Amino acid sequence: MWENVFQVYERVGDRFCQLIASDMSLDNAVLFVKAWMEANYRDEVTSLEIRRQAINRGDASEKEDSDAE
Repeated sequence: MWENVFQVYERVGDRFCQLIASDMSLDNAVLFVKAWMEANYRDEVTSLEIRRQAINRGDASEKEDSDAE
């Protein structure tokens, strides 16, 4: 059975988005975001996103590529 795993992305404006953590439970992803926010409390530009990871990463990237065509 597939367990939900999550990724944390760092976003700065509309141009920059970077994966900074992955393969985490939801509790661990929230804890990671909380720790990052406490360490970077003066950063008013960066935001963090928690996303559910695809079951099969290859299928997700192939779908995105086919949608772009």
